[in-house]
Amino acid sequence: MKKLIFAAATAGVLVLFPGLTSSARAQVTTGDQVLFGVTFFENQIIKIDPTTGVGTLVNYISQPERGYGLASFGGSLYTFSPITGTLDQLSAIDARVLSSTALSVAGLRGEGDLVIGTSGEGFLASAFDPSLAPTHPLYRFNVNTGVAVLLNDTAVAIDGLALDNGTPQTLYALGQADAGTAAPSSIDARLYSVDQVTGTLTEIGPIGVPKNSPIAGLTFSPDGTLYGAIDDKLYTINTTTGAATIVDAATPDFSYSSVSGLAYATGASVLANLSSRAHVIGGGDEILISGFIITAQDPTVPPAAGATKELIIRGLGPSLSIAGVPLTGTLANPTLSLRDVNGDEIAFNDNWKQNTPAVQAEIEAAGLAPTDVRESVIIANLPAGTYTAILKGVADGSGIALEEVYDVQEGNGLKTANLSARAEVAPGDDALISGMVVEGSIDKRVIIRGLGPSLAGNVPNPLADPVLTAYDVNGLQVGMNDSWMNSPEAADIIAAGLAPSSPKEAVIDRIFVPGTYTVVLTGKNPNPSGIALLEEYDRD
Repeated sequence: MKKLIFAAATAGVLVLFPGLTSSARAQVTTGDQVLFGVTFFENQIIKIDPTTGVGTLVNYISQPERGYGLASFGGSLYTFSPITGTLDQLSAIDARVLSSTALSVAGLRGEGDLVIGTSGEGFLASAFDPSLAPTHPLYRFNVNTGVAVLLNDTAVAIDGLALDNGTPQTLYALGQADAGTAAPSSIDARLYSVDQVTGTLTEIGPIGVPKNSPIAGLTFSPDGTLYGAIDDKLYTINTTTGAATIVDAATPDFSYSSVSGLAYATGASVLANLSSRAHVIGGGDEILISGFIITAQDPTVPPAAGATKELIIRGLGPSLSIAGVPLTGTLANPTLSLRDVNGDEIAFNDNWKQNTPAVQAEIEAAGLAPTDVRESVIIANLPAGTYTAILKGVADGSGIALEEVYDVQEGNGLKTANLSARAEVAPGDDALISGMVVEGSIDKRVIIRGLGPSLAGNVPNPLADPVLTAYDVNGLQVGMNDSWMNSPEAADIIAAGLAPSSPKEAVIDRIFVPGTYTVVLTGKNPNPSGIALLEEYDRD
């Protein structure tokens, strides 16, 4: 899904500019346990406040098959795709499918719920399906081997499964009563315990809620509370009596429909830099330079020998617009040069269609083909190291340009981190603008630096007095700093080893909730022009 980022010029005019669909990633942060849910019809992963039952979108599951049921194991979320018959491992950050395991039972169906225990052994139930034999199957499977066996026909439709935190773990099920024995007025809504060897159900009691939808979920919290998603509302359920209590009667629903599974998992977030926009002037020091590092995703686990990270880097100019209206003063013909830590050029592009047909096809398949043939794109597979992407104009042309770095490859044990941008800053639309995204389910502390005076000796005409302003996706100011020593977080900035050498330089140090942000670096009068450096650091 193409993202749009809000940016603000010094005059206060909001400016839309394209961002990245698959952002360059920095350090992943993990935190407390978070209650997640999955929606069947909309294919969404949401996080749920267990005190209010209000849901917040994390992301859409990144494949067309619907996810049914939700489970947590080994730090990841899992859902079952009844269309493909696969158990899909999901990223807790952005709901991407990391891997899929085909379970070796023909006709395996799971339109009820699933749960995975601490050993990797799990259970998959299906609500009533007259096309199946049996019509209410309960399966046991192993997530490590992908092998599954049919345990039983439960005789009742099971809509939720949960394993408690005991040793051994007890399996519970949420489902309908047996239509052959229960009174018509109480057919729905029973809590059961389940024999994990035979699949036999033992009724604990009615939940006392008129449950109408077969789409439901069940999970235990770390403190042992059993939660149920019933008719898109959150309840706690007594494991002794089966009675359910809504967590907040004032909350009408999750704000999302068809919640078909619940699971607690470790919350995670990642700092993603989308793009940098600046005014490129000539071919000297007043060009746009972005720096980044490719390093191990986990510092304790070195990447495999020969591992590389695939990036797509774009340099845009003619296609830039404001709310659909072409931006004036853009760079007519941008070029891109990718260099290693020694300054050696490892890739160059002028017009993106000058790439080979195979590279052009990959750019188009990624949905990243520029709309103007004069704009530039580089695809590179890079090992761990430090890199610089330089954007300038053909024949030392000048104008506003946008540089983007896309991480288009999951895995390989590598991540893109420590992103920065250096460019000329001037009043008006010639600010240095960076798009930043916090993706995931928990908040993230970020330190953003705007440097100028400390660049003296390395660049001519450094910006004398940088000012940083951060905006959220609605254009509301969420952070501002002129002099870092005046910041309430000055002690934290020093402790982090990120104190600038000049008191005139700016630092924003704050916690950002997941969302999209724009960081704008401008200059303070009477000398509002000069070369500046904008940096973003993950502090978690």
